[in-house]
Amino acid sequence: MIDKLKTLPPSLLKYLLGILQDTVPNAPSVPKKEWDSFAALLSSQGILPLLYFKIAKLEKKQQPPAETLEQLRQAFFASDIRSIKIEKTLQTIIPALRQQGIEVIALKGAALAWSLYPNPATRTGCDIDILACKKDVVSIRKTLVEIGFSCKKQVFDTLADLEIEEIFTSNGSLKFLYPVEVHWLLHGFPGAIKQTNPDDYFKRAQTIKTETLNFLTLDPVDSLIHVIIHMSMIHNQDTRLLWIYDIGLLAEKITQTNAWSTLKERSTKLGVRPAVLHCLKLAEAWTHFKLPEEICPIDEWLTPSKKEIVAFNNTITRQGHLDRWLKVRWPRHVGVIKSAKIFFDLVLDQTGIRRRK
Repeated sequence: MIDKLKTLPPSLLKYLLGILQDTVPNAPSVPKKEWDSFAALLSSQGILPLLYFKIAKLEKKQQPPAETLEQLRQAFFASDIRSIKIEKTLQTIIPALRQQGIEVIALKGAALAWSLYPNPATRTGCDIDILACKKDVVSIRKTLVEIGFSCKKQVFDTLADLEIEEIFTSNGSLKFLYPVEVHWLLHGFPGAIKQTNPDDYFKRAQTIKTETLNFLTLDPVDSLIHVIIHMSMIHNQDTRLLWIYDIGLLAEKITQTNAWSTLKERSTKLGVRPAVLHCLKLAEAWTHFKLPEEICPIDEWLTPSKKEIVAFNNTITRQGHLDRWLKVRWPRHVGVIKSAKIFFDLVLDQTGIRRRK
């Protein structure tokens, strides 16, 4: 999806890079239809609200034509409304779970919007992802249902080794809230990515406090690795500029906290060094993030193993290849009996033989 940006006229691509990299470029003189295409293309990248936030502060000569600027402004206000709904969703579920003695970690967009971005509206989103300890998943499901959510497909009880989440949608008086995705594993593809005990993420979690919110989120290193895996391995055919910007902001945080050695250690342990290399290079190309000298050349600093490269390639080429799909989806180090049970449960689930709750 990011490749579509290469279809922009060179002058508009240079302008976009200037805005994202804070080099304050002058707006190019191009026909209106090209500005319209610029806005339409970037809308699919989730980046328009952030662009408006940056461009609105520039001098007139550095801004696009009035009609295009208005499109960006409308996108920002629409995102502002969505951020209010995200905030309200967090205000509803976090206290309800804490009343039951359950703590969860907010992930991705919702967490980044209030911890890294200059305004929550500049980081678009349409759902809430939370990480839970396995022992709490059933209780979380019960609590969410009690306060007005429903889960159409309960997979934790039978497919917890293969799936990583259950999705809850709001009903009745809460129907204006966003869906909530409850994860018991942080990363998908257990056959390609070594899993870490969620307890470790909770021990390292950081608290985000605002006037209206109080929640846990991943520490910057764990968050960066999670966003990288989500973009380059889970959604590798749907890469968005907004996700690259997430990575750039988080990578800058790693530099500020001098945590590059920690990133190297954790990405090596998970076996995802190829994904980290790929995404850090993208972030340097598209955002104002620059790789610090002490880790350059990065290909030598973070050299992946052959096994990691094979696993990464299997992941990004899994579509249409059943053997690769099985290699990345099937849990590691599972015995014959456990594998047979997982396979049996998967067949029942996919064929609809088991009654879905």
